[in-house]
Amino acid sequence: MQEKEKEKEKEKINKLNSNNNKFSFQMEKTAAATNSAVIAPEIKEKASTKNTKIKSKLKEKEIKLEIQKERYDEIIKEEREKKIKIKIKEYEKSLNNQLCELLIKEREKENERLQLIEKCQDEKEKKRLQKILAMEKAEASENIVKWNK
Repeated sequence: MQEKEKEKEKEKINKLNSNNNKFSFQMEKTAAATNSAVIAPEIKEKASTKNTKIKSKLKEKEIKLEIQKERYDEIIKEEREKKIKIKIKEYEKSLNNQLCELLIKEREKENERLQLIEKCQDEKEKKRLQKILAMEKAEASENIVKWNK
C-alpha cells in the first residue's frame, strides 16, 4: 500500500509540475504580449519618425530636381535665343553686303553716265542724255528703295 500511495504522490507531483509548467508558459506568453504592447508604440514611433525623415528627404530631392529641370530649360531657351540672334546677325550682314554690292554697281553706272555726258559735245544731245540718265537714276533709286523694304 505504501507503494500505491507513493505512486499516487508521484502522480500528484507530476500533475502539479505539469500544471506549473503550463502556468509558467502562460506567464511567459502574457509577459511577451505585455512587452510587445509596450515596445510596439516605440517601434511605431521610430518607424514613423524614419518615414517622415525619408519623406522630407524625398521632397527635398524632388524640389532639387524640379529646380534643375527649370534651370536646364532656361539654359536651353538661352542657347536657342543665342542661335537665333547669331542667325539674325548673319542675315543682316548678308543683306548689308548685297545692298553694298547694289550701291557699288549703281555708283559705277552713275560714273559711266557722267563720263557720257562729259564726252558729248552737242548741247541738244547732252540734254537728251541727261533726261535719259535722269530716268535711269530714278529707276535705280526705286530699285534700291524696293530692295530695302
